[in-house]
Amino acid sequence: MNKIEQVADYRDEDGFSALFYKTQDNSMTVSIVSEKMQTEMMHSQSGSFSETNYVYLPVVDFVIKNRIEPVFLSIGLGVGYIEIMLFAYLLNKNISDDYLSQLFIFSFEKEEKLIQFFTAFLLDQPLPVSFQACYSSILQLNSEYFSVDKMELKLFIKDFILKNKFVIYNKFTNETQLTKPANGIFFDAFSANSSPDLWNELYIDNILSPKNCSSSSSFATYASKNMLKRKLKENNFNLLKKKGFAGKRECIFAYRIKNELI
Repeated sequence: MNKIEQVADYRDEDGFSALFYKTQDNSMTVSIVSEKMQTEMMHSQSGSFSETNYVYLPVVDFVIKNRIEPVFLSIGLGVGYIEIMLFAYLLNKNISDDYLSQLFIFSFEKEEKLIQFFTAFLLDQPLPVSFQACYSSILQLNSEYFSVDKMELKLFIKDFILKNKFVIYNKFTNETQLTKPANGIFFDAFSANSSPDLWNELYIDNILSPKNCSSSSSFATYASKNMLKRKLKENNFNLLKKKGFAGKRECIFAYRIKNELI
């Protein structure tokens, strides 16, 4: 396995720093150091972009192909791989305006700087050069993969931000209640080592509760914890056996659909 290459770094006076690496599929990953977060790479060294599509694209595919209301919950914005992938998929599929009008994305990120920089990029506001390059790279990769125009994709996402239909919140907690339950859930939280509060049973119970998770929904994460699988089964999800990305033993994709089997 080739070593990944560090290509940039960023530090500010608030004690926030980021190291940028090029992974083996030439996509970027980031390691964050702040008061709220330990040092940990956001993605597999084998490929940030490839891992995102492998683990999380089935959630989008499930919702769209079953014509379920497109309401999504993303735990762990990071540098926006999942969110940009979701919009690129929708743009590629030429989804009808009526169906798109139902789209809503709740995204959560506990590191405020990541929210600030990602939003600044999409709204064409000033941001650090290293983050600008990272987001531009992610946009370009999705543009090529889904055969959509890069600037059209960026404007597409910006439009949903300005309409307050793509909203990024600071932290999902054991008490968080969404304004409408999600039909597609991306659980991309940092590992239990660095974010143990995101991997306890009460936290998962709240994600899967009826107020936050629709009766017809899909769920994916890069991890394969027994507790998480048990909770999904308790909530009537069907778990599909899926090999993990880049040599990992297993990852999770689960679904349930009201009154119907796919």
